[in-house]
Amino acid sequence: MCAAFLDGWRGQVSHLQARMAIAVVAQSSPERLAALQAEKNWQELPLYSAEGTRYQQDYLGENDEGAQLPMLHVFTQSDDGIRHFWGSEMLFEPSPWQPRHVDALWPMWNLFDLTPDGRGDHMPGQR
Repeated sequence: MCAAFLDGWRGQVSHLQARMAIAVVAQSSPERLAALQAEKNWQELPLYSAEGTRYQQDYLGENDEGAQLPMLHVFTQSDDGIRHFWGSEMLFEPSPWQPRHVDALWPMWNLFDLTPDGRGDHMPGQR
């Protein structure tokens, strides 16, 4: 699902960077991220490795068992430093369906919402 989300952002990066910095952080080695970037044609996406850091744990991107979680964060920068402004914590709210805490930012779901059948039970990566 993360790949489908990032595919949707791939073409928007230059437009986003005109107003803000963007970073995709993953608990993976820099080498593996570089290979994924080439495989998925994500050269525009700024991928960063969290390997050897506590970033994923500190910002709820990894659970206690080490499983990776799809979190989105917004940070702000001012004279006082860098501060956490927003996080997609709705991921942790119980739901009878698949968590959809970043749907407003995911073009695929928005387009499905415009069709007569809606989202249905579609999961990215499946046909």
